[in-house]
Amino acid sequence: MERLIGLARATYPSVVFHQGSIDDLTGSTMQWDGILAWYSLIHLGPRELPQALAVLRAALKEDGSLLMSFFSGPLQESFNHPVTTAYRWPMADVVRIVTESGFGVTDEHDNPRTPHAYINARAATS
Repeated sequence: MERLIGLARATYPSVVFHQGSIDDLTGSTMQWDGILAWYSLIHLGPRELPQALAVLRAALKEDGSLLMSFFSGPLQESFNHPVTTAYRWPMADVVRIVTESGFGVTDEHDNPRTPHAYINARAATS
């Protein structure tokens, strides 16, 4: 991840990039223009994912963007992953949870031939 942050900083030197955990954002008063959650939410189950998305929403400025990737599948289910248990989610379930967390989904990509999916969303304005 550090290498990716380094590449982003070199490519866009006027943009401030930070790497952290969701726990770092909990209760923070800082707000961001965008958050990239690229396969960083895959270990969160049905109870944890909505809570994490609510924290991410609170950390975004109005109309801030979220790009998140996840493992997709026809059913919400856990599976063994090299790090720890991970989860597959149907796209419709993730869209619903993202929307209920205060986002408007602007784009979704789910290829039925692979287990990889992503969602672009904007923080809903009050």
